[in-house]
Amino acid sequence: KKKILLRFSPGNLTEFEPGRVRFHRGDFSLEILNTTRGDGERIFEFSLSRGQEEEVWQIQLRVFEPVSRPEIQILHREFSNGSCSLTLLCSSEKGDEISYIWENRDNETFGMCSGFGETLNAS
Repeated sequence: KKKILLRFSPGNLTEFEPGRVRFHRGDFSLEILNTTRGDGERIFEFSLSRGQEEEVWQIQLRVFEPVSRPEIQILHREFSNGSCSLTLLCSSEKGDEISYIWENRDNETFGMCSGFGETLNAS
């Protein structure tokens, strides 16, 4: 489905869903407001007319489910010869296309406990 949101020509702005978009004339950017999950299945269109020329932009909007509060679990813990190895799992019950990044905020050991993905192995 295609949905036309806005048409703009110098001196004339037509919004097909008033209150749904915010058009910024200074930089010709467009904000789509009050998005819902159903919006992700549509192509939105807006056009700019100058004389006999018209430019048309189509936007495929992707709306994601909000991510629920993440939980961290200890999957494995081992102490040996004065050192410790640890495997952590981060998970969220809800959310679309979640990506996980583990970062150490301590500047002195930066990079020692960092990684990508649901699990982190540290020792």
